[in-house]
Amino acid sequence: MDTITFLCRVITPMALAGANKNLPEFRAPSLKGGLRFWWRALNSKYSLEELWSREARIFGSSDEAFGRSKFDVFIKEVDNYKPYGANLLPHKSPGAKAKAIPVGTEFEVIFNVDRGRDVITKSWVRDLFILFSILGGLGKRVRRGFGSFEVLEIDGKSFDKEVNMEFVYELIRKVSSFPELYEIDKGGISITEVNKSAKYPFLKKVEIGKNCMSDYNDLLKKVGQASHKYNSWGTGSPSYRDKRLASPIYVSVIKGKHNSFCPIISTLNPVYPKGVEDPVDKSKEFKEALL
Repeated sequence: MDTITFLCRVITPMALAGANKNLPEFRAPSLKGGLRFWWRALNSKYSLEELWSREARIFGSSDEAFGRSKFDVFIKEVDNYKPYGANLLPHKSPGAKAKAIPVGTEFEVIFNVDRGRDVITKSWVRDLFILFSILGGLGKRVRRGFGSFEVLEIDGKSFDKEVNMEFVYELIRKVSSFPELYEIDKGGISITEVNKSAKYPFLKKVEIGKNCMSDYNDLLKKVGQASHKYNSWGTGSPSYRDKRLASPIYVSVIKGKHNSFCPIISTLNPVYPKGVEDPVDKSKEFKEALL
């Protein structure tokens, strides 16, 4: 086994429910699920059958032909944090509160990677986790900026890489099985070839907002206001005739220069529920309000 240890820090409130739904706690299954989601999002060029097969080889399956995951992940609390009631709808008053892990809380993520199966490598797991820390998050409202975190150290060594478009592009090319599937230009990172048979939320574009803020609360409020103003199927309609859609526009938060907070926006392939015809799409307006 190869071991990798990441020291991380929460940068926006993390409402991650544990065994006790009223108390937040770090959960390895949630983290592993996030890694699986983003790996799948980056590999849409596979046929669906091949995607499932390769995913099972890496992340494990109940099918004995694939067996268990090729890596284990554990989360260790570093700070003795005190949960508090975070407003998950900061653009509303009083909003909806949930118990959350406070900003500034540090935690460790430890990976044990099986190096004897010739399926994945330690460096690949490292790059996937770093990319997840940038594009994703943990807990409720992660697609609206909550639950974001940053990597501070890797195996005891300081990690101070600037998170810019070039770095994100480099990570995507290392993690995806198809490095040629994405290209970078001044507008961000875009997919070069759309597999029309892939009916799931694969990654189509990544953009970093230039209007960073010194207070994460102000940024989360701005994201919430834009989400409310441009609510549509294209941004993740909350409900329609008992149908729901997770937002195809995924907004996470990264640390910018001078300790500022910046939005990073991932546009995913929308998969609308059956029966939804001519869906209203205000995703362009939503993104423009944040970029």
